[in-house]
Amino acid sequence: MQDVQERLGELLRLPDGADAFAVLRRRHLERCNQPVVLRWEVNGHEEMLVHPLHRAKIRPDGSSMALIYTWPGRGSRIVARGDAGSLRARLAEIIRVGGPHGGAHVEDVEECRERVSRIILTSWEGPAPSDSAWTAWFGAGYEARVRPIADQHCLVVVSPRGSFILRHFGLHLGMASAARFYQGNDDVFADDFHSSSWPFHVRVRGVPHRLEHVPIPGLVGYARTEIGEVYLCLLGVNDTALVLVDGQGTRCLVREAPTLLDGMELCPKEMLKLPVTTPDLFDSDAVAAALGRIALLPAPIQAHLIALARAAVQDNGTREVRRFIWSVAALLEQGQRENMLSDGEELWRRMTAISGTRELPCGRTQRDALRWIQARSPILVQTREGRRVRWRLLFEQMNAPTQEFLAAIAESTSQLVRAAKAAARKGKRVKRPARSSTPGSGGV
Repeated sequence: MQDVQERLGELLRLPDGADAFAVLRRRHLERCNQPVVLRWEVNGHEEMLVHPLHRAKIRPDGSSMALIYTWPGRGSRIVARGDAGSLRARLAEIIRVGGPHGGAHVEDVEECRERVSRIILTSWEGPAPSDSAWTAWFGAGYEARVRPIADQHCLVVVSPRGSFILRHFGLHLGMASAARFYQGNDDVFADDFHSSSWPFHVRVRGVPHRLEHVPIPGLVGYARTEIGEVYLCLLGVNDTALVLVDGQGTRCLVREAPTLLDGMELCPKEMLKLPVTTPDLFDSDAVAAALGRIALLPAPIQAHLIALARAAVQDNGTREVRRFIWSVAALLEQGQRENMLSDGEELWRRMTAISGTRELPCGRTQRDALRWIQARSPILVQTREGRRVRWRLLFEQMNAPTQEFLAAIAESTSQLVRAAKAAARKGKRVKRPARSSTPGSGGV
């Protein structure tokens, strides 16, 4: 915890020996407990908020009422629906805790794409008074924030509910360009990230808890869990720390890159050691769902294996690919920590034993499946010893990934996701060739 305290003291420009985390926590608590007095004016069927800093109104919306929050000059968004009394109380709570999160709603997909393409390069607004971030909005109120840190910048993408993604560090313009990737997500017109987008979260005895975005220097996320308050401190480029405040005091759980902390289990010794359950079916959806239930997989690795399973639907040998991917995840869950190096057949014997398959696939299917994975993922590497082909499964890197390995995993995962979206848009389907009806054709 001492090194975290020293780094926070530098970021907050505090005198030597100051309890920097206590200062940071106090600033967070002050932000989340702001005094709120709201006055409303009734104008026909609408109610207008009268406030020096906030703009909002309540108006009829179908059979109920809608609370619309406005950012002057930038747009508006419906933040809640219900009766007028509950909406007034809802806005008071949103303002009290420092919200609302995100930004204005962009009307449709095409306008969203045009708007993000334009503002990413030319129309970022800022710097924000809270964390000096430059901001851009897209979709149903998602906010891209390019935030300065240690003479560089990071990209934080925040949903209207306050969940966030933190993966990119680099130059200001590079972060602005990286934000465009998220405008193509399937969830940009939902009010929160889908779990497949991997918003930052921690697990407590296997139960995921999403952190809420906090725009304060030195701090980027917070969650209240049953074991205490969890803070994600932003210390530098690819440098974050998870700090837990509970009945025993304040302690740093781990200091690492955010991609390594995302999805971390905070109580690994209390996790029930449940047997890994093999899927009843090995279609892409069943395998992806089973992979998502494995609690102790590192989040980037889990996301990558799920993307591989969903991509393995069309080419020859991909049913066996899904079995292989499931077996890799099961071995990781069971404690496999050392790389596995062997020829193709011996590797398949290990994998079929894990997946419960009675028979090995034929030699050609084995080779097709291994080559398919190698072409799309850094977890499998082909080597040669003379004329002998050997395959190495990188369990060491999957358990304790380096920055280079994480970058390769992230790039491969994004390519798989983009390919899947492109295929879905084009409506590709695998069709069986029609049998020939010509007499004497000898069709097989």
